[in-house]
Amino acid sequence: MALLDPAKIGLGLQAYVRVVLEKRGNTHVQSFIDAVQRWPEVINCFAMTGEMDYLLQVYFEDLEHFSRFVMDELLQQQGVEDVKSSFVLKEIKRTTSLPLSQLRSL
Repeated sequence: MALLDPAKIGLGLQAYVRVVLEKRGNTHVQSFIDAVQRWPEVINCFAMTGEMDYLLQVYFEDLEHFSRFVMDELLQQQGVEDVKSSFVLKEIKRTTSLPLSQLRSL
């Protein structure tokens, strides 16, 4: 398995997007999950505790691509109440390795 460098394939903008859904029932949850599966920009999506419902890790070509995604896809998704974004300035560590020290006790 090979890992691609996003910047080298034209995806120079990485962001984390915090999403809050409307709290009136759970009617929008499955619709949101289905939409996330269709959005190629989203490489990871996590259901979260705390101030947000979902955290999306997303990649874009540039700020214009990000803006189109937020305005035309994310904010148009029924049930999305609030969106907050943070852009990655510099990646300090990236790994696909899991910590395995707990296996020593097995």
